[in-house]
Amino acid sequence: KMIPFILPIILVIADDCTMHEYSSIILPVLIPVFKIHNPIQIPLIFLQKMDLLLKKTSPDEMKRYILPMILATLESDNNQVQELCVSIIPTFSDMVDYTSLKHSIVPRIISLCLN
Repeated sequence: KMIPFILPIILVIADDCTMHEYSSIILPVLIPVFKIHNPIQIPLIFLQKMDLLLKKTSPDEMKRYILPMILATLESDNNQVQELCVSIIPTFSDMVDYTSLKHSIVPRIISLCLN
């Protein structure tokens, strides 16, 4: 319940960490939080700090942990979060394999457009 208040602080600390510190200390703490979608502020904070997450997270970890969070966010009922999510997709699309883009992300974006 305090996650929306603590998460920005954790991400500020993550920004000052080395890659090794981030992957060994911060990322294990964030992994369960990536799966939390309510309150909506949690995915919103992650989306707003996506540049930091992409800079610090390896492509393999991104595919395993961040991509599922983004896919779930695309299915959110909140238009603001959906729009932010769609706007950040180009920033990480080159890190995602073609199959994931084709079968996971593109169908969700098409669904958003049709609704």
